[in-house]
Amino acid sequence: MIYRKFTHKRCESKVTGGDLLESVNPRYISGIGDEPKQVLQPITGYVHEPLLSLEETCEPLVNVVPRLPAHIWVAKQNSKALEDDLTQDESAAIRLYTMEWDHIPEQPLASVYMHLNRTLK
Repeated sequence: MIYRKFTHKRCESKVTGGDLLESVNPRYISGIGDEPKQVLQPITGYVHEPLLSLEETCEPLVNVVPRLPAHIWVAKQNSKALEDDLTQDESAAIRLYTMEWDHIPEQPLASVYMHLNRTLK
């Protein structure tokens, strides 16, 4: 386990004693100051909601994430050989959330999680 001590300008690792600033992706720490100061309640009750297909679930995001239907298709195509207890849509949802694509200057947010994080903040 790596324990980190965050300082004003850098991040030191107690394991290596080295400076981790160069190895820390700025996306991981950007926006920390914008996080809510209060403890939020956990989300409950969703377990009783009916399951929707990945396409139905992502429908409200089509105007938020450019080319979302194409990204959903890619995620589902890469989630066909399942070796766990997840459905294809569940596996594809994880893949869709974590996959990144080439960004262009007009579209600097190059993943679903970047779009969601920006939208939810």
